[in-house]
Amino acid sequence: MSDKDHEVIYLQPECCADPYEGRLWCEDPDPVDCEDGKTWTKYIRADRIEQLEAENVRLKGIEKAARAIYVYDPDPEVLSAERFGVVVKALDWIELELVLQQEGW
Repeated sequence: MSDKDHEVIYLQPECCADPYEGRLWCEDPDPVDCEDGKTWTKYIRADRIEQLEAENVRLKGIEKAARAIYVYDPDPEVLSAERFGVVVKALDWIELELVLQQEGW
């Protein structure tokens, strides 16, 4: 994919398709009103979806690590920015346990 490729494009509703040209693609959402009130179908580039899925996995890992640290010591003062930094270092459960051991928890 090039930087010029759009991350999101929209496909015209089937009811609005030209019988000779077919359905249109557009980079703007709902560029033309549909007489039936239907919206254009949104398509997202596959590589962008993969990036979003990877970011979601990473954030879930951070959330899981934060919850685990809370179980180790639920004192709010212990959950300082310094200790939260340990959570950010941990990318998965096994790594969290290793990081906690290295930090002396």
